[in-house]
Amino acid sequence: MQKVQLKNSLLLLLTATIWGVAFVAQSVGMDHVGPFTFNMVRSMIGGLVLILLISVFVLTLSCALGWVVAKISLKLKNKSFITVVVSLAFIIGYYFFYFKAQMLIQNLAANAAVYGAKIKGAAYPLY
Repeated sequence: MQKVQLKNSLLLLLTATIWGVAFVAQSVGMDHVGPFTFNMVRSMIGGLVLILLISVFVLTLSCALGWVVAKISLKLKNKSFITVVVSLAFIIGYYFFYFKAQMLIQNLAANAAVYGAKIKGAAYPLY
């Protein structure tokens, strides 16, 4: 219990530190550049960080799937044929979910105005 409380306290301290440093960085940054330039640079940095994190996530997922296939192939007797079938099944499943997610994101981007209007209409009492 003590470890959990210490971990939570350290995470809270890290969050407060990041928040405080970001406020100071924004205040100092606004002294040197305009608001649009500052937001553009901040968005570019955030986009690059997200691209890196997504790449690491995909790499980790690929390694995990490879590890699962390796573990399965070690336990099977007819390794060559079954390993190929299991590997193909994982690859097909991976690409199926990848392309479904890509189609959903493209659909969301293409119909952003429609979805935004629906959300605004549903959330109108909150405004």
